[in-house]
Amino acid sequence: MSAPILVGGEALYDLVAEADGGLTGHPGGGPFNTARTIGRLRQPVAFLGRLSSDRLGATHERMLADDGVDLGSIVRTADPTTLALASLDAIGAASWSFCSTGTAAAGLASRDALAALPPCVSALHVASGAGVHGNDEITATGSWMPGVEYVVNVLHADVNEA
Repeated sequence: MSAPILVGGEALYDLVAEADGGLTGHPGGGPFNTARTIGRLRQPVAFLGRLSSDRLGATHERMLADDGVDLGSIVRTADPTTLALASLDAIGAASWSFCSTGTAAAGLASRDALAALPPCVSALHVASGAGVHGNDEITATGSWMPGVEYVVNVLHADVNEA
């Protein structure tokens, strides 16, 4: 089997606030969805991120496995699954709030990310939560997942030295 595409980032649950006051939950996160899509295209892919041992994290893990994603780079944790709350306006456009402090996705440490790396990767994809900080504010710079940011820097240094 060829080296996988490594997708690093978050798996979270999108909670959509309905007009009637209810909430509807959807497994999501850009990197989670990207890894699943690559797997459904039958390309070798691994997901690098933290998944909670809670029921939502178990759903994430099952969905990744069902779509053919290599789970060897997942870091498991008892921290709860990260949540994103989408409030829809009158035309259906979403505004987002993130509950990330102390949660699975936000807690990926550099040492754990590096230890979870596969021996070789064909490509690296990192997206989405890279602009969301642990204080739940969206900014243009920084990372709420320092472990993924660290892996990008390590892999970038390896490529430049080659």
